[in-house]
Amino acid sequence: MAAILTVMGLLTAQTLSHARAGRIRALDNVALQQQLDQENFRVLGYPELLAVADHALHGMPERPEVAVSALERVLEIETRDGSSWARLAFAYAKSDGFWTDRASGALRESYLRMPYADQQFMLWRLGLAEHYWPSVPDALRQDVLREARLVRPGLVQREWPRIWESQAAHAGD
Repeated sequence: MAAILTVMGLLTAQTLSHARAGRIRALDNVALQQQLDQENFRVLGYPELLAVADHALHGMPERPEVAVSALERVLEIETRDGSSWARLAFAYAKSDGFWTDRASGALRESYLRMPYADQQFMLWRLGLAEHYWPSVPDALRQDVLREARLVRPGLVQREWPRIWESQAAHAGD
């Protein structure tokens, strides 16, 4: 009986966390900022933190540090989340103003934890790498090129020309 009550309690907490995440997604920028000023990231759950990060990255481009804080907390909770590592790389680049070693480290973790991804995420991650391609270290480029080989060549050539050129240059490798 105690086990059933424990499971029910956990499910209720998870349901509430998802409901709060939905409310966070619905906030405008000012309301979100007020909410963040009143709450510590430590009290937010995984889905809520992801909602804060998404909102900050897309709705508050002037505040990328909010996304960085939320995603770092997400990864304290669940280090295996490859998509959050890639989003953290993007947030680091936005926060720092350019591609940095910490952005490279986060993208490397994304590839380590999620070498194969669904198509939508894979295309987004390739777009991220293309945007910062001149600053992406050679070792990380190999992961990107491996992923790009899973995409139709015409799409790579059209959407990510720098990755395409690097693929052509390494065709014999």
